[in-house]
Amino acid sequence: MTALSVIDEINKAVAEQIPDGKRVRIWLDAPVIKANRLKRPLTKKILEVVKSKDSEQDSFEEEILGNRITFNVIATEDKSAKKVLAAVTNRSGRIDILQNAKFVLEDRIVVKNKKLQSLNHKGLVWLALLNHYWVADVDVYRDAMASIQLDHRFDRILIVSDDKRVTTVFPQ
Repeated sequence: MTALSVIDEINKAVAEQIPDGKRVRIWLDAPVIKANRLKRPLTKKILEVVKSKDSEQDSFEEEILGNRITFNVIATEDKSAKKVLAAVTNRSGRIDILQNAKFVLEDRIVVKNKKLQSLNHKGLVWLALLNHYWVADVDVYRDAMASIQLDHRFDRILIVSDDKRVTTVFPQ
């Protein structure tokens, strides 16, 4: 279970206990340790925070199960929105865009290729990937694909951009 899915479950469990007009914002540092065991103590802390804190000036940090977590309460007029919001931050994230795009492509190709092995399909196989890594454009993916040395069954690999453009990155 990922940290954000734990937060979604917490939101569902405590939303009615958080007064209208308030939200709790949480920042967790990656990697999140013991995400599934974090649910109970984090839920308890969120309910404490919402009862004792009134504004963004009351932001504070706490460590729970080895995770550094920042909390604050914000005012809102939107009554339909989530009551618990979260973000996972990575202070040691890679800034090498090409390396990150290569990692994403390799991961998806390996995972999807493994799924293909269980299918008894003899025809052409295309892999279409949505580009959620917005800092990498199609040229970066082409360069990343050119540097990948993986055996796979895909006859074509496509990148689908947010603006609905579809670009072939394999074969080149």
